[in-house]
Amino acid sequence: PEKSGPPPAYDSPPAYAPPPTMPPMSAPVDAAAGAAVPRSTVIPVFITARTNVYGVNPVEMDCPHCSAHVVTHIERTAGALTWLIVGICFFLGFFLAFIPWCLCCIPFCADSCLDVLHFCPSCKRELGRYKRM
Repeated sequence: PEKSGPPPAYDSPPAYAPPPTMPPMSAPVDAAAGAAVPRSTVIPVFITARTNVYGVNPVEMDCPHCSAHVVTHIERTAGALTWLIVGICFFLGFFLAFIPWCLCCIPFCADSCLDVLHFCPSCKRELGRYKRM
């Protein structure tokens, strides 16, 4: 049994009760002194995480020191990984005679073992470091 035709008309909107009102907030009162305690303002703290933009190759960026748009100049330098490999090679070569101890200097010549320092070519300041370890 389908009904056809327009829906029934509404005479008046339904009566709703007004929303409840909240009493005004008063300042908290210090019980010992009997004086109003000032409210503290909550200040949000934003924490931002930056990813490391520096890698083994030069990076195009704006220098934060001189504001020049540059491609970084890189220098390779010995870092923690280099010294760790040297120590392991020295230990294996000197104490265990597994490899000749004179090969300990090889990590200083291998670019894949060295950290990379990035410098601004305009102001010559260090911009960042890519650490292997």
